[in-house]
Amino acid sequence: MLAVVNFEFNFNQILNKLNSNSDLIFEKFVSNSSDIEQNKLFLLIPIFELEDKKTLYLKSNLLEKNRKIEKSNDFYNFLTIFFGLSFALIAFLLYKTKVQKFRNKLLKNSYDDLLSQVDKYVLKLDTDLDGKINFVTKYFCEMSGYSKDEILGKNVNILRHPDMSQNFYKNLWQELRAKKIWQGEVKNIDKFGNTYWVKTSLFPKYNEKNKHIGYASIRTDITATKQLEKTNRLLKDDLSNRLNDLKIKDETALNSLKVALMSKILDSFSHQWKKPISKIYFELLKLENIKKDLDTLKIEDVKNNIESELRELSDMLNETKTLFSSRQNMSSNLFDIVKSLSNKFDNSLLEIVYDFDENIKINFAHNDLKNIIINILSTIVEFAKKYSLERVIVNISLQIEENSDEIVLKIEDNIKDIRKKEFFEQFLNFEDENKFDSKIYLAKLLADKNQAIFLCNILENSTSYYIKFKKAKIF
Repeated sequence: MLAVVNFEFNFNQILNKLNSNSDLIFEKFVSNSSDIEQNKLFLLIPIFELEDKKTLYLKSNLLEKNRKIEKSNDFYNFLTIFFGLSFALIAFLLYKTKVQKFRNKLLKNSYDDLLSQVDKYVLKLDTDLDGKINFVTKYFCEMSGYSKDEILGKNVNILRHPDMSQNFYKNLWQELRAKKIWQGEVKNIDKFGNTYWVKTSLFPKYNEKNKHIGYASIRTDITATKQLEKTNRLLKDDLSNRLNDLKIKDETALNSLKVALMSKILDSFSHQWKKPISKIYFELLKLENIKKDLDTLKIEDVKNNIESELRELSDMLNETKTLFSSRQNMSSNLFDIVKSLSNKFDNSLLEIVYDFDENIKINFAHNDLKNIIINILSTIVEFAKKYSLERVIVNISLQIEENSDEIVLKIEDNIKDIRKKEFFEQFLNFEDENKFDSKIYLAKLLADKNQAIFLCNILENSTSYYIKFKKAKIF
């Protein structure tokens, strides 16, 4: 069974509705060519085939327009992007330009501040190759006394001080012309003739093409330093002169003291000479009285006594010579001195006991130390003879202080006689010049001569003598 459906429609009405409801323009188109569908200039919508193998199409003629619109839209989009990027680039360039201008302004302000500071506080002077001044700072003008108008264009020699030699500047210019840097101290003169000193650094100056066009200098004012050096030098010279004057005065005073001390020592010696001379005179009187008897024993006794006194007197005279000798040995060996004196005194009356290092040497004139010990021992013997004492024991010792270069020589007897205090005190009153003829007084003077300290301590059971002086060296 075959059924047929028949559709009827008005194609024109459809076209009208499509055209009224769309931006496109549609029209009816019939063709039997398949190539026409490949034409990109039209939009063809096949509706149905006709009996003669033709096809009914719905054709839109606005495809080309739409393509043009698309191209226009693409072009406008490109322009939008281009102008957007251009605007962004311009904005970025404007920002960078503004930032750079701000930085340049800051740099310029800093540069201006720097130039202002240099102008106020730096001594700067520039010259051309011939030495004509073409730049100075305000501070340099204040230092030199010239205004900029007065000094610009002038030769730098206007600042030269007459004390600076021609040879100095000759060497300076030789180094500059050899394009070397020169540094040194220069004495200049200002507009009013006043002197000032500068420490200068001079160096070649070049333009932007690296052409040598002149010389630049940076200077430091050292006038105050130079004045201080001069003042110190004058004060040093004055102090040196005063010290020399004081030294001369001290030497004069010291010489006066030495003369006074030597005078006292000689006076003491001279009075001690009287004793052996008097004894010799007394023995000669005895000889006068016994010459008639011609007693050989008595004559021999007188002879021995005279010889003994003459020896003592001769020893005194020899010791006196050493007082003025500049060649006197100033290092004494105490052990050798004491050992040599052991046989000088009567062993039956005086026993000398000593025990100390034989290598110790003392900063003391050898003969003076020997005489001090002799005079102390002689005083002890004199007391023992006067009061007919038995054998006296004398101990000689050294007291060396730790961590010190001082030595104390101690001479101590064992006399236990109540009369000794009165006997010794009459000799130990060193303030009484009437006692200058005693042996103890002479020992004290010899200690003073060698800058030693002499002390005496009288006790009931002993008498001690102390001499404090410097140790020389232990070998």
